[in-house]
Amino acid sequence: MGQVSGDGATRARPRPPIGKVLWIVAGVLFLLGPLVATFFSSINYNQLGYRFTAYSNIVSSRALRGPLWLSFQIAVLTAALSFALMLPTVFWLHLKVPKARPIIETISILPYVIPPIVLVVGISQLTRGWPEWLIGKPFFLVPIYVVTCLPFLFRALDAGMRSIDVMTLTEAARGLGATWRQVITKVIMPNLRTSILGGTFLALAVVLGEFTIASLLLFKTFPIYLTEVGQNEAQGAAALSLLSFGFSWGFLLLLNSVGKRVGSGASLDIAPRVGR
Repeated sequence: MGQVSGDGATRARPRPPIGKVLWIVAGVLFLLGPLVATFFSSINYNQLGYRFTAYSNIVSSRALRGPLWLSFQIAVLTAALSFALMLPTVFWLHLKVPKARPIIETISILPYVIPPIVLVVGISQLTRGWPEWLIGKPFFLVPIYVVTCLPFLFRALDAGMRSIDVMTLTEAARGLGATWRQVITKVIMPNLRTSILGGTFLALAVVLGEFTIASLLLFKTFPIYLTEVGQNEAQGAAALSLLSFGFSWGFLLLLNSVGKRVGSGASLDIAPRVGR
């Protein structure tokens, strides 16, 4: 029955168009269908019911801990170094030379256009003759991954900078006596919290999923281990893929939660101190 209003008229609740409902259902099936299929391919079914042997083997595996921890360290260092380089660069680009933004945007997309194997060959030629203690360590991947993350980080920060009035905020902060470091850390960064979190997640996703560069340089990271497991055990690879997917989304939610707490408690007191 419809809902009766105060004037006695009966009003029927509007129904959503059938086209929108079909598009939503199709989108949900498109996103969740492969995950559900991967889940069922990662479990066993026998007379005792469903068996999650692949997941228990992964949790108890010691061979996974080394590559996973190494990839996580490389991902964190890559994100930190990328933002340390790109945030002041994009800030100065919008503040002083906004006309050069199309040129920088074109340059930033080159790592995405150049194939990874070409990038590795160029790096190998460049580092020929370098000491083994420098190029033989897995952390040598960090500056390479910084270059590969450049297109994603630049666009995330550039979109955030364009959504705020960089010139007005900077002039107000400088007028109150803030240094350039305070302008970036206490004025610009709190207003770019969403862009920074999005760029961080993109950088982590790129590093944790990159296979070509690590395999050509013979470093055993998490994607290399995942490939090796897939060659020997299909169910283990499916279970490990789902666990890595859940880990990525969990880490994203953690970053979002931390970003909200930091942003809500950020101090914007940039007034000059007397006597300094």
